[in-house]
Amino acid sequence: MCCPSAQHTAIFFATSLAPASRQEIGPKTPRSDVRMVPVDDTYKMVVNGTIVDAKTMVAILRLKSGTLDHLND
Repeated sequence: MCCPSAQHTAIFFATSLAPASRQEIGPKTPRSDVRMVPVDDTYKMVVNGTIVDAKTMVAILRLKSGTLDHLND
């Protein structure tokens, strides 16, 4: 029998983003590569297997399907 998960994932939807300079916080600060990618391109990345992280896939598929359209109101 499987135990229920105590994990929670939050997905944020942001619009009108613009590139900003990234400042170094400390010598061991991890710096991820952040890229702005159009929704249609991310959808293709889900379909072709480039993106395989489940929560990222769910967010992109919900956005592409229009189920997040109400967030623009």
